[in-house]
Amino acid sequence: MKLCRVPCHYEQIDAALLRERLASLARARVVIYGAGNFGKLVFNYLTQNGAEIECFCDQAEEKQAGAYCGKPVISLAALGRDWKDAVVLIAVYGRQAEIGRTLRELGFAGASVISALKNVAHTLLIPPEALPALCAGQGLDIVCAEPARVNFPAGHKPSITVYSRIYNTPEAYLRRAVESVLRQTFTDFNFLIVDNGSTDGSAKILREYAAKDGRITVVTLSANYWETNERSEEDSANEAKIYHLFTGKYTCYLDSDDYYEPDFLDLTFALAEKFGADIVTGASVDYRETDLSVIKVRPDPVETLVYHGIREIIEMICDYGIYYAMLWGKLYKTSVFLDWRAWATPEEMGDWFDVYHSYYAYLSSSTVVFMDKLIHCRTQRYISATYTLSPATKLVQRNIYVYKRLCQILVDNDMSTAKNLSAIEWRLFDMGLGFDIELLERVRDTHPHYVTETVRAVLSDELMESRKTAARIRQAVERLRRLAAEAEKQTAKGINI
Repeated sequence: MKLCRVPCHYEQIDAALLRERLASLARARVVIYGAGNFGKLVFNYLTQNGAEIECFCDQAEEKQAGAYCGKPVISLAALGRDWKDAVVLIAVYGRQAEIGRTLRELGFAGASVISALKNVAHTLLIPPEALPALCAGQGLDIVCAEPARVNFPAGHKPSITVYSRIYNTPEAYLRRAVESVLRQTFTDFNFLIVDNGSTDGSAKILREYAAKDGRITVVTLSANYWETNERSEEDSANEAKIYHLFTGKYTCYLDSDDYYEPDFLDLTFALAEKFGADIVTGASVDYRETDLSVIKVRPDPVETLVYHGIREIIEMICDYGIYYAMLWGKLYKTSVFLDWRAWATPEEMGDWFDVYHSYYAYLSSSTVVFMDKLIHCRTQRYISATYTLSPATKLVQRNIYVYKRLCQILVDNDMSTAKNLSAIEWRLFDMGLGFDIELLERVRDTHPHYVTETVRAVLSDELMESRKTAARIRQAVERLRRLAAEAEKQTAKGINI
């Protein structure tokens, strides 16, 4: 299969620079510009290594009213007025040069302004037939590598089971997904693919691959349960048999329009074995189907991190795990992946089984490893299940449910600090209202053939009421966060409250 190499760039934490500057930062007043996810990653790394962060700075007025990671958030004007002697670390995606110029205009010396992120080059592998028209005629490089073909001897139990479910996935994406597994440098795996009753040519493509490679097992169901919400007796029996096909010590899940980097299994397996991990996860790049632009790289940590026990894992969820509340992009111990309690999705979560499963798996694990490598590539398609099976208002309700459950978990484990409450708040309010409205408006205006009923609902008046409700909840959360911060101050002074 031919694939086009499409160059892209993204930003990540500049680990080498932060390590180099640690000693000097530990002696200075430090402000982080950007009360967002990258700011949080920089904050975590520096505070864990002895540097004291005084505050955050952010231009968003709604953020200036409260705290972030337990620290006050100040305005740009206040930064220029009161913090001229401070070192400012810029941690805002895509705007480092612009912000640097602004700070210098405010009188900050060049040496006291540090770009905490660095630009990283990456290559997306896109099937030629999936390239949007804007990329046509650009003379992109073509790679055509035949995947390895492996047949195990009878009775062999591979180390890893790779699991995918598909339904009418476009051929170009489906072939890329399957071949990204077959091209893995780690070859001791079996590949279990469940066809949810596809009505296009997907089943034929899967049979073609299964005939060539003995590691592939295809289970075909008669209908897509996620659309019909009904299962025949035969499909129910086949679903029950599927769980006996997870023969590996570890399991990973791949969406049928995403793909793995070639060393995904190698890297995650090595770390799982080294640390006895229940889950190993890493960074994932999300790119937009309509123009191949990178939406985001779900932030990778500055270095590989290992978390032991429930309290450390909860801290990880607050610091990083919100980005990884999905089934994909991880290697699980099979016993953790298949735990029936993780699949008992509450009614409030609807078809968000993967979000519920991921949080349950994290919180029932003993050891989780967070790897500092980009290992997974995700295609954001506006006709995928995320955008077609979930009404927009339901998405808001599910985000509220997740947020409440995370707050309760913090309370149950005596970890409801201002820092942790602040860290999970954006799950509902910044990321969790479901969609990037500006982006969807642009899709509606420039690519009308991608507009689904769900997208129209998001852009309608109906969802505005949900946002007003969310705003009221946000105000209540802000009061709770202020009370938690005050409680911490009083406790630090030795006052019981």
